[in-house]
Amino acid sequence: MRIFIIRLGACFFAVQRMRAPFPKGAEMASKLSGVPIGYRLAVVSRIVAAALGGYVLAALASIFLAWTLPLARPEAVVSSMMLAFVVYLIVVLWCFACRNAWQAWAGIALPGLLLALADGALYWMNTP
Repeated sequence: MRIFIIRLGACFFAVQRMRAPFPKGAEMASKLSGVPIGYRLAVVSRIVAAALGGYVLAALASIFLAWTLPLARPEAVVSSMMLAFVVYLIVVLWCFACRNAWQAWAGIALPGLLLALADGALYWMNTP
């Protein structure tokens, strides 16, 4: 019984310690004010690049692969849609691995432009 009470007391102490480090009210505002606005905007820019740019690039890659995979049309479409998830993952990793937000956007814009041109050319060549 004594060991149970000691363990119960230790659990209560651990819970109290977990609650302590979280700042409240004015403490939180003072900690956030130390982060420059430029850094915050760069993080937001990377998030937007990863979410929206990743979606667009994955869609363009899916269209390109659906046209170029040497499979039957339904199989090529399904395979390209599955590979689009891998493209989206790579884009998200790229956005947060870059040194700055401009490099992340450039890494999305250049392949996106090339894929859009290739998709347009393939559509033009295969349309009667």
